[in-house]
Amino acid sequence: LAARMCQILSVLTTLQGRHDERLEVSVPIEVTKDMERDGIDPKASSEGGTANGWLRQVVARAPLGWWLDHTGSRSAGEVIGMLADDEAGKAVRRGMVEAAATQMDIAWAMALARALPANETAQLAPLWPDDLLEDWLRVQMAGTGLEGPPSAAVTAMPSPLSPAVSRLVLGEVLDSLGKPGRRAGIDLRWIQHGLPSLIHPEVCEQASELLQAASSSDSGRLPATVPAIDRALDALQFRMELRRELLGPDPQDGGRVP
Repeated sequence: LAARMCQILSVLTTLQGRHDERLEVSVPIEVTKDMERDGIDPKASSEGGTANGWLRQVVARAPLGWWLDHTGSRSAGEVIGMLADDEAGKAVRRGMVEAAATQMDIAWAMALARALPANETAQLAPLWPDDLLEDWLRVQMAGTGLEGPPSAAVTAMPSPLSPAVSRLVLGEVLDSLGKPGRRAGIDLRWIQHGLPSLIHPEVCEQASELLQAASSSDSGRLPATVPAIDRALDALQFRMELRRELLGPDPQDGGRVP
């Protein structure tokens, strides 16, 4: 399979230029029976049209190392930078994201995360070790916080989040709630349904206390956020009670949940 995908890419991909090298990638003109047997879906929908969808699927099934060998590049970042910003180039990048996730290639995942928006690389989040995950998430949230699709960067990560990443996400939620300009764009459904399930059990009590304080201080200014926060608090309380029932109170901590 890998060899066949590489053979297809070698026909579709041309390296142009001497000093300012760039990759020109063509789309397949058809999906052959052999390609269908290899899992290429001729009817799969994709941004940029059907043919670009075929291209994305081929790239997703090819070894990422082929791009380094084909271009003579030293790094994934160099290869990504050679791609045009046309529909074919975008299809190749989307296929590379899928390939990095499937092949669990952290080097390529890091390069793609630097080059692409958070909503296009969210599926790479499970690859990050905790120290890299925290840095990656902070970069993805910079400037936009939890407005629009940033929750894609969060919800793609394994649940529950680590304590450190849970605190980072919680801090971003509280920061967004405290700023009217950002608060208006928060997905309240995600706050009430998604956030409680992602927070690490060790952070649930802290999250509950901080959200309760935010709800109390915010009730007179933006009432719409209060029901969402109250539901999140109910979910967090349920998780704390369940954990207390399973583990019992910590006698060294005054009976608090361990």
